[in-house]
Amino acid sequence: MVYSLISLLIVCITLLLIDIIEDINKIMNLFKTTISSPTFIFVLFFIVLNIIVIYFISLLISGFIKNIYLIQAVSFAYLIFIISFGDYLIDSNYTNNIIYQFISYFNVEKYFNWLFYITYVNAFNGGQNLYLITLNISNVIPFKNVYAPLFSMAVIAPIIGFFSFYKFNNSTKI
Repeated sequence: MVYSLISLLIVCITLLLIDIIEDINKIMNLFKTTISSPTFIFVLFFIVLNIIVIYFISLLISGFIKNIYLIQAVSFAYLIFIISFGDYLIDSNYTNNIIYQFISYFNVEKYFNWLFYITYVNAFNGGQNLYLITLNISNVIPFKNVYAPLFSMAVIAPIIGFFSFYKFNNSTKI
């Protein structure tokens, strides 16, 4: 993550320097437009919240288990679970399966993904723009507005944080 952030900063600084040297101001105007957009602020907030929740889940896993190899195995299994049931592949046939939908609601990343999707297409108006991110309009769309995943995360994140803090502090690790 640190390397990605550093490389992003280097690219942004390089583009800004080219923009200043050539006196084009296209990139500076693009940055101003992007940063002043409410979508950018929402996405930045959701990214920070996602990092915090994943950190708390990692603390929760490491607080329950003493064996470092088992911690790594459970973390890897959780990563596979996140990828498999996080609605990353929303246009696949199996996302319309009832079993997949039921299991995917236990995935924290599903809520974050839908917050990103809804924010990205500005679907705050009841999901009218959600067709922009799906190839097949007959697919099941679990959230048509931002309130359901946002309020779910407002409940889930503090619960995960409390349990991870409690379990990690009260574990018998040495």
